[in-house]
Amino acid sequence: MRKDRKIDRREALKLMAAGSGLAASSLHAATNKSELKGGAHLSHPASHKYARIVIAGGGTAGIIAAARTRRAAPNAEITLISPNTTHLYQPGALFRAAGLMSQSEMVRETASFFPDNVTWLQEKVTGFDPEHNRIETEKSGKLPYDVLIVALGCAYDYGAIEGMDSSMIGKEGILSIYLNDTVKGTAEGAELSGALFEKMKADVVTASKPLEILFCEPDTPVKGKGSGLSLMLLYLDMLQKKGGDKKVRFTYVTPDEVLLDEKMFNHALGKIVKKYPSVEVLYRHRLTKVDAAAKKATLTSGDQTIEKAYDYIHITPPMQAHRLVRESALAVGDGPQKGW
Repeated sequence: MRKDRKIDRREALKLMAAGSGLAASSLHAATNKSELKGGAHLSHPASHKYARIVIAGGGTAGIIAAARTRRAAPNAEITLISPNTTHLYQPGALFRAAGLMSQSEMVRETASFFPDNVTWLQEKVTGFDPEHNRIETEKSGKLPYDVLIVALGCAYDYGAIEGMDSSMIGKEGILSIYLNDTVKGTAEGAELSGALFEKMKADVVTASKPLEILFCEPDTPVKGKGSGLSLMLLYLDMLQKKGGDKKVRFTYVTPDEVLLDEKMFNHALGKIVKKYPSVEVLYRHRLTKVDAAAKKATLTSGDQTIEKAYDYIHITPPMQAHRLVRESALAVGDGPQKGW
C-alpha cells in the first residue's frame, strides 16, 4: 500500500486546476481517440504527487477531464465512474434534427476515446459524501478520493413549463433537440425533431399563410447555450430555399438582453438576424406555458404575459444540476445558484 496518500492543499488545488476548464472543452467534443486521449497540451505535469482522483461521469467532459488530469498528474491513481459503453456526440443533435447527420454518426464506443492508464468502473454513481471524501457506487460501494471531479451533466426539467413534458416532443409541432439518453447513447429529441422538420418543409410549400415557428430559451443555466439559436438559423436557411421570407416567420424568445453573452459573437449574430425580416427576437421573455392542443405559447416578461400562436415550437428546456448533485452536500444551498 502506498504510504504517501495524503496531499496538501496546494497540491490538491494544482490537481483540481488540471481537470478544470471542461465546460468550454465539452462543447467542442473530439471525434477521434487521439484528440481525447491527448488532453491538454501541457508542457510539463502540474504535480508529481500521488493522489487518488475520482471522476464521476463518462461523457465528453468526463473523458476530457481524465485525459487532462492523466497528463497533469502522471503519478495519480485516476478512476472514472460511468456505465455508458456508448459515447453520444451531443452537439450532433443540431445537425441530426436538420437531416444533415445520421444517428450512427453521433455515436462511438466509449472505449475508443478512453485515455490510457485510467481505471474505468462501468457502473452508476449513487451518492456523494464530501465530508468524508467518499463517493458511492451501485456495485463497488464507497470509494475514497483525494480529488473529486464531477462531470455528470445537467438534468432537463421540461415539467417546469406548465402543460409540458418530454413525452410531447415530436407531437403537436413540438421540437426539442435536447431530449436524449447518454447512458444508452440515443438522441430521441433529435430524431423526433428531424421528423417534424421534414413535415415543416412540406408545409412551407403548401401553406396558404406564413408558418409561425417559435424557438424558446429558458431562464436557467443552459448546456450548449446557443444551440436553439443555431438550429433556428439553420432551419431558416433551409426553409427559405423552399418558400422564401413570405412563407415562414420565426420568433426567438430569450430571457436575456443579448443573443449570446460573448460580445463578438453577439454582435455578429445580431447583424445576421437583422438581415431577415422574417425573424423577430423577443428579449427578456421566457416560455412559461404550452397549450399543445391549441398550439399556443404563453411568454412571460416580469409580471406581463403574452400569448402567441405557433405552428411549430422548439423548446430548450429549463436545466438543473444532476439529481445526485442537487441532493448532496456538494450543492450550493442558497442564492441564484442553489442546487448547482
